Amino acid sequence: MAALGTGNLTLLDWAKRLDPDGKVPMIAELLSQKNAIIETMVAREANDGTGHRITQRTALPTVSARSFNEGVSASKSTTAQVVETIAMYEAKSEVDVALARLNGNSAAFRLSEAKAFIEAMNIQVAGDLFTASKAVSPSKFNGLRTRYASTSGDTGDNIVAMNTQSGADCLDCWLVVWGDETCYTIFPKGSKAGLGHYPLQDDYVQDAASKEFFAHRDRWTWDIGLALHDWRGVVRGEVDRSVMLAAAKSSSVIIDGMIEMTYRTPLLSSGRPAFYVGRLLMQYLHHSARGGASYQLTVENVEGKPKTTFLGIPVYLCDALSAVATAAT
Repeated sequence: MAALGTGNLTLLDWAKRLDPDGKVPMIAELLSQKNAIIETMVAREANDGTGHRITQRTALPTVSARSFNEGVSASKSTTAQVVETIAMYEAKSEVDVALARLNGNSAAFRLSEAKAFIEAMNIQVAGDLFTASKAVSPSKFNGLRTRYASTSGDTGDNIVAMNTQSGADCLDCWLVVWGDETCYTIFPKGSKAGLGHYPLQDDYVQDAASKEFFAHRDRWTWDIGLALHDWRGVVRGEVDRSVMLAAAKSSSVIIDGMIEMTYRTPLLSSGRPAFYVGRLLMQYLHHSARGGASYQLTVENVEGKPKTTFLGIPVYLCDALSAVATAAT
């Protein structure tokens, strides 16, 4: 696969560039440890303050063969503009000062609480990258499943049903080619990339009974959107959960489906391709590797962690995909 160009920056790359004091990169590294999609997605600064304007090619010019002394008609390509939106996620932390001092290390206590907020933000954003819908929540962006929800239309060509009895009881498998010309996440122009942490001045806050106590206060924000530059760079696979559970664990259904997914996109070399699956599908992939599919699927131990690749493309476990999904219609 082609290596990412210097313009294809990950969230951690952007964090290091925009925050030289090292605080935001530390948070970005913690996020990467919690969910692989945060580490592997390409991030790009939006070209507008509140969104990102993309010019997409909708039709190519006409090419004609001609004879001597014969002309051809002039032609041109056509384009259309799409504006991708950015969602603003925010949370607030209030920790009783007296409670934080109990163990003699307020900083360590606040860091422990901070990790919980980082985890919560991580779960929310990772899930919304797949499932968010502006029709349901106007303040959010459209996630991948919203864009690849139906087998009709252009994106429908990039939906692969991995078994013939696909119904409402389906699990998703995604192949995403991350890159500036395919699919990437966006953050507001001139802002920090990724999760922002803003310590506020200690002050009195109210409990559930409207009584006040003195507290450490922190504000957490994450402004992020998803931009689909070329729909051909993403493929959705769906597996009927009931059929899969009834089959042998070494069944080739998933393997055959993932092979088909790689051939649905002509853009594998245009960026960084990655598969994302939930826990159940990852479990079946490992069983398939034991069952003789190792020439396509490899499971190795790298630095004490399992690393799975399929046809040379990394396969990542994403808990946001572990829930049962609605099948494409």
